[in-house]
Formats: sequence, C-alpha cells, structure tokens
Amino acid sequence: MSTLRTSGAAALAALTTIGTLLVSAGAAHADITVDSAICLQNATGALTSSNPVVAAPGHPTFEWTASLPYTQCAQSNGHLYLVDNGVATLLPTNSGNGVEGGPGRHLLILRVKTSLGQRDLSSVTLTTV
Repeated sequence: MSTLRTSGAAALAALTTIGTLLVSAGAAHADITVDSAICLQNATGALTSSNPVVAAPGHPTFEWTASLPYTQCAQSNGHLYLVDNGVATLLPTNSGNGVEGGPGRHLLILRVKTSLGQRDLSSVTLTTV
C-alpha cells in the first residue's frame, strides 16, 4: 500500500487552486443567470394581424416585431420563437410577417427563450372559417 505525503505548503497551494476554480465556475454560472434574467425581462415584442379572421380559401396574415438586449440574450443562448398551437419555430429576424396556412383556429405566441427560461411577449388568435 502506498501513501501520498505532501508538505503543508503544497497542500495549501492545491486547495487554493481548487478554490479558485470553484469560484470561477460559480462566477460563470452567475453571469449566465444574470444575462438570462436581463434578456427575459428587457425583451419586448408585438404580434399583430390586420385580418385575424378570414373565410377559406383565404389565409390570415400576421406581423411581428421584437427588441432583444443583444449581449445578454447572446450570452444566455436567447432566441426569438413563434409558437403556433404549441409548436415553436425559431425566428431568424426580430421583425417580419407571415401567412397562417392551416385551417381552423391558431393561437400564435411571440416568445423569447434562453437556456434558463422563457417569456411570452405577445399573442394573437388567427382563424380561417
């Protein structure tokens, strides 16, 4: 059986290094938590439609616009999504428009999502009758 012996100074240096690593890891975790909170809290957006109810074969249209705090959202993996009846699609830009192609009633939600949470910014109901 072998025994490992270290001097008091070496042990103290090892503990100091481990402590520094733990504090650094904690700081990184705290930063993403703060960035995520800022991203979610400061994001704004609107989702609107000028024709929310249309008769088939027509299709309702919608527009969105959003403003996200870029640095904090990027640091916390924040992205903008359009949720259509529970199915989320990543939006490539902070503004745009679209056409609801499916029949029936659709609840659209403009959502910002980070690695630590999500927040709904706006919603609109579109119906094809």
